[in-house]
Amino acid sequence: MKKLSIIFCICTLLLSNLLAGCGSKEPAPAADHKLRVVVTFNAMKEFTQAVGQDKIHITSLIPDGTEPHDFQPTTKTMQALSKADILIYNSTGMERWVEQATQAAANPKLVIVEAAKGTDRISLTEADEIRAHGQYDPHTWLSLSCAQQEVKNIAEALAAADKANADFYRKNAEKYNQKLQSLLAAYQKKFSKLEQKDFVTGHAAFAYLCRDFGLQQQSIED
Repeated sequence: MKKLSIIFCICTLLLSNLLAGCGSKEPAPAADHKLRVVVTFNAMKEFTQAVGQDKIHITSLIPDGTEPHDFQPTTKTMQALSKADILIYNSTGMERWVEQATQAAANPKLVIVEAAKGTDRISLTEADEIRAHGQYDPHTWLSLSCAQQEVKNIAEALAAADKANADFYRKNAEKYNQKLQSLLAAYQKKFSKLEQKDFVTGHAAFAYLCRDFGLQQQSIED
């Protein structure tokens, strides 16, 4: 009986720690009135965090190391969407599951923001790519020029949802975009000096980056 009591106590402690750990992964409570912002993957998280900083709670739906193209929404995805104020995703070609997932989450107050809206998109020409992504190449965030438009869109969405901090979001977006513009100018100068403009990649995801810098990608995927 003594051994059983010890085992029971150990199991109870382990279960308590496990539940506490699970609880820590849930979006933070809104008692502090910060916006609950859900983003799809890490690039959207970086942009949104740069703009929102400590004024928002941010949750990423797609875990680091997970291929965004292959992601399938889970129960945890639905829970996060049901509690969020804002969802920020890149584009319909990248996260084709967004519309269905938001409908299933049934959150009438959720504001849905397409970060790539207004960017200068590159049309796809291959049939397989069009079937997979739609009319346009979805990898807009990999361009330092398109990324600046995405940051502006995110800032305006946060400003509209949290008017008291609107100037804060817009100023942060301006500072971040200045950094992106500096990188763009610096590497345009560097790449302009190269004689060889081609590079090899697995997935042909870098058309926007190539346009920024006058490069040419050669994909080894069929």
